[in-house]
Amino acid sequence: MGTIRLKGSTACGPTEWPYYVQFGELLDPVEMTVVAYIPLEDACSKPGVCLDAPAPNNSEEFAMCCTTVNGEEVCVHGGGCGGTLYFCHDGVCNEDGTVTCFESEQL
Repeated sequence: MGTIRLKGSTACGPTEWPYYVQFGELLDPVEMTVVAYIPLEDACSKPGVCLDAPAPNNSEEFAMCCTTVNGEEVCVHGGGCGGTLYFCHDGVCNEDGTVTCFESEQL
């Protein structure tokens, strides 16, 4: 995982340059490092991706990556593929490596 170091109140040195991070978190307040994130689209905002049903007790909140393999849509838990990355508020990882998301009302 790559990190970015906060520069503090001093100007950047001759071999440094500033970065802007819109989404991220402070990783280590002592070392002043941050990790940057990209916002993920809610999977349920895409028609046909989520089931309109209550989520089972073992559902999790996680990212899923969907891509087309041999003409079929395949989704995997996590972001390790070259397809479209979605976020699933209530989902389960199936034994075959696919992901099922459930439509739920977020508070």
